[in-house]
Amino acid sequence: MTLSELRTSDRAVITVTEAAALLEVDERTVRRACVDGQLPHVRVGVRILILRQQLVDLLDTPAALSAPQTESAGTLRLLQEERAS
Repeated sequence: MTLSELRTSDRAVITVTEAAALLEVDERTVRRACVDGQLPHVRVGVRILILRQQLVDLLDTPAALSAPQTESAGTLRLLQEERAS
């Protein structure tokens, strides 16, 4: 799934696998960000599902990239660090 597809999708949630592929990070990084409260998600049993629109909003927020003290910037920084390693 690409960011364009994510933006135009009518799905309410995406899987951890889809989010990891989109963000180019390991699935464990996405799960950790969810557990740490850095990514909007819901749990269905043991499954973690990422809230699509909130993820789009997070990725589209310019302040998230320029304000490192915000939680959303912390999320992006965590994901970017994982991508770099």
